[in-house]
Amino acid sequence: MNPFMNHLAIDAQTRIVALLGSPVHHSLSPAMHNAAFSALNLNWRYVVLPVSEDGLRSAIELCRDGAIAGLNITAPYKNLATTLIDVLDTTAISSGTVNTITCHDGNLTGHNTDSQGFWHSVTETSQIFDWTGRRALVIGAGGVSRAICSALAGAGLAHIHVAARNPDSANKTVNHFQPYYDTIRWSTGGLNQIPFSDEPFDLIVNATSAGNGTLPGTVEYAHYSEWFAKLVYAVVRPMTWFVDTIYRPSPTPFCDAAQRYGSHWMTGLGMLLWQGCLAFELWTAQTAPSCVMRQALTEAITIQP
Repeated sequence: MNPFMNHLAIDAQTRIVALLGSPVHHSLSPAMHNAAFSALNLNWRYVVLPVSEDGLRSAIELCRDGAIAGLNITAPYKNLATTLIDVLDTTAISSGTVNTITCHDGNLTGHNTDSQGFWHSVTETSQIFDWTGRRALVIGAGGVSRAICSALAGAGLAHIHVAARNPDSANKTVNHFQPYYDTIRWSTGGLNQIPFSDEPFDLIVNATSAGNGTLPGTVEYAHYSEWFAKLVYAVVRPMTWFVDTIYRPSPTPFCDAAQRYGSHWMTGLGMLLWQGCLAFELWTAQTAPSCVMRQALTEAITIQP
């Protein structure tokens, strides 16, 4: 039994925080946040709510009314959420997406803690590596990709290439950032148009859900691992970092491919932790117990398929 989950009673004073998305059943956020609430003796609970687009609108209004104390937004609604609230903070404006919502005096504010959470996890793991002036490849053009691009641009990388199945989506992502970061070299293309012949990439990020929840030894895992292995082989060099934004299984097919060629790699578990810590502090105005939350995630990922 998780030692941090020692009181689960819900009463009339319990404050509820919810994760909205579709699907959400796989999320480890409840384990992380409920462990933090318990550790600080807060009468708060975190739940997941699978919702349709209409359900998203209704749930956000519950937050405005005070029935829900705060919200997390996940795929596929991070872009849509920007249109359903009153104010976007600088992180949400920069990324063009919302993953966290707070409410004060009936006014809803959208935040994006993914960007900071991602970059905190990268710098925590890579430590002394200097990312200034480096080149990055971001695979995917959805809400997570935008958060990643925002983090990379803010960190001073020199060239960011966005590759997606739909090149038009990649173009839209880059077009969002170019006015804000016009000193950065931006480029886009389809998955078969990645410019491997140019200077090598220093950082490659899988900002898609490809491989999420697949099990090692299955046909699906082998399919994703083979595709990623071809990608890794085309760009591998001793100092390349491969970062996934998904965290199950560990290693993910993307990280498994990088591991086979001896490259640096990390799953999305660190990003999940640090974006969660930032969201926790926005809701509660208390310092997030990051060690407690990390332990809860580590335990949860070992027992959930």
